[in-house]
Amino acid sequence: MKNLIEVIMLTFNEPLYLFLLLGLPLIIYFSHFFNRRGGKVRFPISIYGNFGSIKLRDYVLNLLYFITYTFFYLAIIVMILTLAGPSISRKKMTYLSSGADIVIVLDISPSMGAIEFSSKNRLEFAKELIEYFVYQRENDNVGLVAFAKEASLIVPLTIDRDFFSKKLDDIYIMDLGNGSALGLGISIALSHLKHSEAPKKSVIVLTDGVVNSDEVYKDQVINLAQGLNVKIYSVGIGSDEELNVGFKLRSGKFYQGVLKEVYDPSMLFEISNKTGGLFYSVGDDFSFKLAIQDFSKKENVERKVKISVDNNDVYNEFFIGNIFFINSLFCFFKDYFKRGVMSIGNYYAFYLFIVLFIVLFVYVYDFRKALPFFKALSLMHVNSAYVKNYYIKKILMIFFFVLSFGFLILSILDVSWGQKATEDERVNLRISFVVDISRSMLTFDEGKSINRLESAKNLISLILNSFENVEYSLTIFKGKSLLVLPFSKDKSSLYKMLNYIEPNLISSPGSFLGDGVLSAIQGIKDSSYYNFLVVLTDGDEWGENNYYTFSKLIDVRNIVSFVIGIGSNRPLPLVDNHVNVKDKNDSVMTFMLNEDNLYLLTSSIKGSYYNLYLKGTNYVINEIRNDIIKKSSSNILLIGILRYKLFLAVSFLFMMLYIFVKVIKWDDTF
Repeated sequence: MKNLIEVIMLTFNEPLYLFLLLGLPLIIYFSHFFNRRGGKVRFPISIYGNFGSIKLRDYVLNLLYFITYTFFYLAIIVMILTLAGPSISRKKMTYLSSGADIVIVLDISPSMGAIEFSSKNRLEFAKELIEYFVYQRENDNVGLVAFAKEASLIVPLTIDRDFFSKKLDDIYIMDLGNGSALGLGISIALSHLKHSEAPKKSVIVLTDGVVNSDEVYKDQVINLAQGLNVKIYSVGIGSDEELNVGFKLRSGKFYQGVLKEVYDPSMLFEISNKTGGLFYSVGDDFSFKLAIQDFSKKENVERKVKISVDNNDVYNEFFIGNIFFINSLFCFFKDYFKRGVMSIGNYYAFYLFIVLFIVLFVYVYDFRKALPFFKALSLMHVNSAYVKNYYIKKILMIFFFVLSFGFLILSILDVSWGQKATEDERVNLRISFVVDISRSMLTFDEGKSINRLESAKNLISLILNSFENVEYSLTIFKGKSLLVLPFSKDKSSLYKMLNYIEPNLISSPGSFLGDGVLSAIQGIKDSSYYNFLVVLTDGDEWGENNYYTFSKLIDVRNIVSFVIGIGSNRPLPLVDNHVNVKDKNDSVMTFMLNEDNLYLLTSSIKGSYYNLYLKGTNYVINEIRNDIIKKSSSNILLIGILRYKLFLAVSFLFMMLYIFVKVIKWDDTF
């Protein structure tokens, strides 16, 4: 079993207490800014003699006053947070079933130092591939064997990916001598799998195919693998070209030379073929990912996953902050020290009290020279008090009513944040294709032998070849949208329909992309499936791009979306029957890929965007296929948490405040 901490976040066990924070602004206002709050001693200004001789409060004392009350209200905030029950939540995934056992056999002979992949040598490239692979197989035990003239087990079977990566990075060319004993390396890997009880056992060999050791053991390796029911998959790295060699030894010495040995994949192919595995020739990242995907499909192990959430209360830390704020900067100033509020043992706070007391004493003593301390300067026109209170009342009523109405609107909008994990009971896949058949899709882009519509058809065909036992649907759009094939597992029907798709299938002119996508989304009604949406278009839109309205449907129906832009980023002529199409002004019609519109659509449906001509067909197919496999293989479904209750509660609170302000009597005696 393996535990993975997926999410760490601060939560509150009793979040309703947080509503008390909404009353804090009112407390601050009525305590410090409301004209009729009381607490002031009024006296005639004439008793001071010459008004101009009055000395106002020293600004340092005002600063201390501000700091005092700032920390006091911070203490109130921390206290409310403490009442809400703060805790640190950790979500863990536990794999209840064991995965496959896989041993990787890595060639570290000098020929692996050939520089071939973007200034990287073969070993550096192989390490990156292995790193990618092991993190894709998170529930499998993976081991590592290295070989050159000799062979050695570097990492036993383990699920500790960090340990594996550390040992992998510590491998250098020629650590095991100058040679390439491929058979010995595979033999050690097989012996390590001899006592494995995993449902599936595999060996993956990464080598350049250059075998120059006398000991090969080819026949023995094949017999041993067949006896242990272990499949050997071989990944050939390299080419037949003469290459420069450059690598660093463990001693720090750098080695350079020229590789003249011939890349020979024939032995790798024979070993893999006779043991039930496959041989892959890898020349870049993309081809390796395709190989890994094919391997995962053949060596996939069903996994059972359990989700658990651990909550660790942290209210003690909040209490510490609360005690510090109250005792350090407020208790003494408000004479709470005499009432025993100060915590026993809070010596740092006590020392701070003394310092602040001395500072306060100095400034108060200096202040008393000009104005008695217990007489605050209060200049208020009595005849304007009622008017001021009236306006304050009206402003507060409007303020609370607007807030109440605003939060009521938010509660209707189904706003959600945060996610919760639930058991995913979906089993089967559904893929809905949306294809643009407007006239702009007949454009031949620069360097392309087929038009945009044919490129879309080819892409769909490749996706169909990637999956089995999947239901497909097809929606086309032009001046209007049309469902030409409802969900069905019959691939042949979809292939036939692709052959018939042409712009003349829909007589209405135009290109209403939004209508086509909305029609396909509305057709995905069964949430018991893994639902995927694939949109293929050049982004031309004749209607209103109100794509934001799709977001809610995408969330409710749990749809994973892909938008594929087909076309060039510069205007190109529209060609129909090998003739340039002209408009009413006898000008050749040109069309280009509208990526800005497609980015907006992708964002609205929370999907992934791919530029087909920029990324390439193989890349797009691989990414879509990987995403579909990844998102349809988990037993856990993360869904958004609707917060309408929270907004309703806040709306109700502000409405109560509105009523309170409205009914109380506000006059000059308040």
